[in-house]
Parts: sequence; structure tokens; C-alpha cells
Amino acid sequence: MAPLCFCLVVFCARERRLVYSGGNDSSPDVFCRFAADVPWCGSALDQPDRGSHESHLQATTRLTTVGFGSNLGAKRTAEEILHAPWRPKSESRNSMSDYVEWVMQGAEFVNCNCSWGCPCQFNSLPTHGHCRAFCFVQIEQGRFVDRPLDGLRWGILAAWPGAIHHGNGKLQTIIDERANPGQRKAIEAVSHGRETDPGSLIFQVFSTTITEFLPTLYKPIDLAIDYTARTARVKVPGVVGGNAESIRNPVTGAAHAVRLTLPTGFEYTDSEVLSGKSKPTGPIELDLDGSHAHLARIHWSTHGVVR
Repeated sequence: MAPLCFCLVVFCARERRLVYSGGNDSSPDVFCRFAADVPWCGSALDQPDRGSHESHLQATTRLTTVGFGSNLGAKRTAEEILHAPWRPKSESRNSMSDYVEWVMQGAEFVNCNCSWGCPCQFNSLPTHGHCRAFCFVQIEQGRFVDRPLDGLRWGILAAWPGAIHHGNGKLQTIIDERANPGQRKAIEAVSHGRETDPGSLIFQVFSTTITEFLPTLYKPIDLAIDYTARTARVKVPGVVGGNAESIRNPVTGAAHAVRLTLPTGFEYTDSEVLSGKSKPTGPIELDLDGSHAHLARIHWSTHGVVR
């Protein structure tokens, strides 16, 4: 399902993080600046005076010190943040100091309509020319500022008529019905790419390609992920049901173990590739059988994948 098959996702070696230098094809917005002595990217209106070394130095220092490791976000409680109006996703922020601190650790189960391995993982076009997928997450430990998220589950269903980076996508978030109102708002924010450094995490990148966010659902989520057995299953009443197991040798039927490593990926570092199937009962069509699936240990934060 990710990384997306386009060249606008860049790894900045100096900062050892991913930065994203553009939105969808129709968007003039540019969401990031490179730090230190790496050249600026962005529209002319968003750039400092290139003739002023001092303004460049001040801006990049602000980006590095406030955007990473700052505790400024902790001055606001989750309650204050979640009840504040959200900025439109098209609005570019002048610095990363606006993003609050959140973190999630746990596991994810993904199933998409591509062939095993998923060409998107290799910056190639989707197998069938379009993308449909779900991703469900078990939070083992997590917080959004001062709000705990431990033990909750959530997921997304998404569909794009072409390659993801071509845009016009549709996405729906499903949140564990056990979550309280504040936790629901926090998880929805993360799933919609809010409060996340641009380009650093799959959901933030997805958000730049989505034209329709369907209403968030609050449902019981039956989710089981077994790394040892290399199996997973999910069931959300009225929405979707799916499962995955090891790819099988076509001659012997033996389990075929496949592991994919993306050292600078914006979803995971390592994943177990499986064969998945799913049946939809909701508004996003996901009738899959023997298609790509993967399991991954996740550690996500405001600043992307924690390594």
C-alpha cells in the first residue's frame, strides 16, 4: 500500500528523515523545507530572501529546534487541541512548531488489491492501475499529548481510481467503539494526516491525495495479528471482513516466508508479506482474494516512523 509510487518523497540524509516536497498533481502547495544547508523547496511566496544568509539561518534553526524534540506542544492539553478548529489540509504551515506530540506503538494488518509484494513498495504503478486497501492498527501503547490511547484499535479503508499519487482518493476511518470522545478525535486526527510532520508518515501523505473523507465510523473491531503463525484477521460489522496467511508454494503447499525491508519507508521498516482476502459490506469496495497483504510492527509519532 505504501510507499507511494512517485518521486516527490525524498530522504534528507542530514536530518535522517523523510520530507515531502509536494501535494497531488493539482496542488501548488509545498509542505516542507530542508534543514540546515540543504536548499529550500517551496513556492516563491514561502521562501526566505535567498540573499539573506541570516534569515535562512534563523528559519532553519527554528525548524530544527522547534520541529524536533521540542516540548512546546505539551503546553496545550489534548482537550484544548482537539476542540480547536483544524486548519484546512491545503494550508501550508510556516514551521513545524504547530504540531503537537503524539505516539503509537503496536501492529498493523494491511490488505490491498495489488499482487503479492505490491508494486507501490518499489515506487512502481499499482498492479491493476488503481488502488484499494484497508489498514487496521492495534495500539499497544500510545498517547495524544496527555490523552492515553493504549489498547485501542482503528483502521482505514481507502480507494483511488488510479495510482495513489494521481489523487482523487476516498478514505473512511473506523475507530474502536470503546474509545471515549477525546480518544476518537485524536485517532481521527492521526488517520486524516493531521498533527504530523509533512511527508513523514503514510496517513499524512495519503491526506494530500484524498478528495473525499467519508464520515468516521465507531464500531467493534475484531482484530488478531499473529507474527509467529504469520496470520491475521479483521472483522468490522457492516464494513469489512478480511484475513491473511503465508503465501504458499504452488507445488508443495508449504508456507513461503517473505520479508520486506524499507529502511527509510514512511509506514514501517520491516514487514511480513502475506496473501490476503477481504469482503466489503461498506461504501468502499474491497472484494479481494489472494492479493497483497502485510503485517508490520509500527512505532509512529508526530515526526513519522520512529527508528
